[in-house]
Amino acid sequence: MPLIALKYILISTVMVTSFIFGMRMIFAHDMRREFWRSSVKRSIYFSQNRFKRVSAACGWFLLVLSLFVTYISFIDLMN
Repeated sequence: MPLIALKYILISTVMVTSFIFGMRMIFAHDMRREFWRSSVKRSIYFSQNRFKRVSAACGWFLLVLSLFVTYISFIDLMN
């Protein structure tokens, strides 16, 4: 029983963190994106427009990941 509870805690953690970071990356302000780009720019160069598209795409990926984890957990609970 404790292993099943640990499994659901980990699944919930992945779901919540990916949802929060996904929404944050999709709806980030330009100043926040520039701050992220300046920290990434040390190793990889991104133009401002390209970084905006990449961060939005990563945000959508994290949002879809959270929805997929939610779907899997619902299916698992119904069985």
